[in-house]
Amino acid sequence: MSTRLEELLALPSNLDLCCGLDALLRERFQDDLTAIPSAGKWVVWSLAADGIIGNGGFQFLFERWSSPSFYEDALAGFRAIGASKCAAAMAEALEWFPKGKPPVDRDRRLRRWRRCDWEWEQATVRRFWAGSQEVPALLAAFIRTHREEFERMLAGPERAADRTGTDPGTSSPK
Repeated sequence: MSTRLEELLALPSNLDLCCGLDALLRERFQDDLTAIPSAGKWVVWSLAADGIIGNGGFQFLFERWSSPSFYEDALAGFRAIGASKCAAAMAEALEWFPKGKPPVDRDRRLRRWRRCDWEWEQATVRRFWAGSQEVPALLAAFIRTHREEFERMLAGPERAADRTGTDPGTSSPK
């Protein structure tokens, strides 16, 4: 096992575990977040979305991120870890966009969002915030449950495939 992952798993703080794994994944994949396998993306993106929405609501989220895969992976992450309130609130916010997909162009995305009469403490944002209190514990439980998968991700493709006979970050045979 990666000594660094082992050290993170021993931390008493759920948030420190989550942030530490986020840093290890970013380092391992050299900040190419598209290359991270799904479970890793779910940790990285749901942690990022939780922080962004926690600091400025959905308005701040739509100001900051343009990648369609970010929204999809963050929503999938909330669902995967069992953060149902966060997932439901985010899905509701995304429904304000055609086909639930915010435009890549920031100005178009924000114009569309601002037509929705959303306020800082709108009910959907408050529901997200209520659910976000559980995110660090849910993410930490997800990480612990999928420990071996994260070990393979952090080991790198060569070492992970040699040990398991599968593609790294998946349970699919090579």
